[in-house]
Amino acid sequence: MSVFDRLLDQVDGFIRKFYKNQMIKGIFLFVGVLLVTYLAIITLEYFGRFNSYVRGSLFFGFLAVNGFILGKYIIRPLLKLKSYGRRINRYQASLIIGSFFPDISDRLLNTLQLKDQMDENSADFELLNASVQQRSANLSMVPFSNAIDLDENKKHLKWALPIVALFFGLLLFVPGMFKDGTERVVQFSKEFKIPPPFEFSFLNEGKSIEEGENFPFEVLLLGERVPDKVYVRSSNGRALLKRTAKNKFVGELNQLRESTNLSFEASVDGEVVSSDQFSVNVISKTAIGKMQATLVYPVYLGLEN
Repeated sequence: MSVFDRLLDQVDGFIRKFYKNQMIKGIFLFVGVLLVTYLAIITLEYFGRFNSYVRGSLFFGFLAVNGFILGKYIIRPLLKLKSYGRRINRYQASLIIGSFFPDISDRLLNTLQLKDQMDENSADFELLNASVQQRSANLSMVPFSNAIDLDENKKHLKWALPIVALFFGLLLFVPGMFKDGTERVVQFSKEFKIPPPFEFSFLNEGKSIEEGENFPFEVLLLGERVPDKVYVRSSNGRALLKRTAKNKFVGELNQLRESTNLSFEASVDGEVVSSDQFSVNVISKTAIGKMQATLVYPVYLGLEN
């Protein structure tokens, strides 16, 4: 391998390191933007509860922004690092190297141009070739790859780490925002109703009674806000329950003849909130008709049968 070939290897090594450095910068940028945009859209949706059109815009905007950064700043440098696609040529690389090493800027470019313009059939070919080899020997002493310090990318940690810490902090302390916000944004075409400020807890679920008996029951309301009135809806119609505590209501279904379903409903801020359906199992009574028994006494007792 000639001295000039070693010089070309150094320039090519610089080009590879140039794209590797771009890719590392792109990874920092991608991770930072990915986390920031993700936190932004789920926070906005969690508190804003937008309609399908806005959620769809947030979702596809998120994909577009992060897809663009991934393609341009990571995949593109990676492909060029692997020699796919159009890369910077050696002339362009020499100009970049010259910006870091001003003393050799013109000499490196001139040496590459001189070599490309040499004609083996010219009378002064040997003289020009010797000159190129001499220049190459001098230029080879300069560590081109040192012009790019990959460790300098560590400076990006000063803004990347706080974002990562914020992400995991919110994930730890506000997991509901991630679950609900992500679900509603990803399923942007689905309608999500605002959950009520309380839940119904039916305390007599699964209980059975005999046919014709009354069915007393209790229901608890769990939540921050509890309405003053709760109604039961069953095959007997709609009835108001009796309030026995701040969040406890009782009622009774009279003389049930067959199994039935019941549900509860209450109103908060003018909006009616209904519970799930609960079943009450009614067991038929065993009917015994006329029964006759004959008593047969021992003879020694002297009693008639």
